Amino acid sequence: MGRKRKRKREGRRVGTRVVTLTTHRLELARGHDGPLRGLPEPCLVLGVFGVTERGASLSERSVLRLQSVAPHPEVIEHELRLEARIPRREDLSIVVLAFAVEDDGGDALAHLYQALSTPERLSFWRASERDPDPATLAEWCARPPLPPPATETVHALDGDADLRDAKLGDDYVGCALFHLTGEKQPTFERRLRFVSADERNDWTLVLSLRVV
Repeated sequence: MGRKRKRKREGRRVGTRVVTLTTHRLELARGHDGPLRGLPEPCLVLGVFGVTERGASLSERSVLRLQSVAPHPEVIEHELRLEARIPRREDLSIVVLAFAVEDDGGDALAHLYQALSTPERLSFWRASERDPDPATLAEWCARPPLPPPATETVHALDGDADLRDAKLGDDYVGCALFHLTGEKQPTFERRLRFVSADERNDWTLVLSLRVV
């Protein structure tokens, strides 16, 4: 019985890859919490997706809450580890997506966390694009991946709503993502940058990613 159970457990592991994401620090070039509010409370909503041409599937997600304690520029050292399992498929890509919010106790964190579970509603375009052409995650992954440590600073739609215009009670800062093939990857570093529309918040999240 013991051998049979062991074989069954091993069988479940065959055909999957493990994606390990570890955040290391948040670099605040600029930070703003509104008049007379003090220092900002940076929060990030992170998601890891498996994506094929048929669509995206959320594998794992988390919320990272931090506290600014000094005038800017400032570096907030921390560690959050996120482990996701994805199918081992040649046609599958991995996407890491992050939203940044200055937390004022509103509904933005809950809204964005929930939004990750319905990736079919989300679409993105590069912040540098003059003529936006929003793309789903599946469409985004049809493009060649960027080499480390490069990522994309993007704008996002949830359905037809531009998240920069959503009235969620918190200060939405921005969105960034990157994608890679689903093949085995050594540990490497990525830098995700978030800049608010008024440019009063300019943050960079530094993380490492490994795929085995």
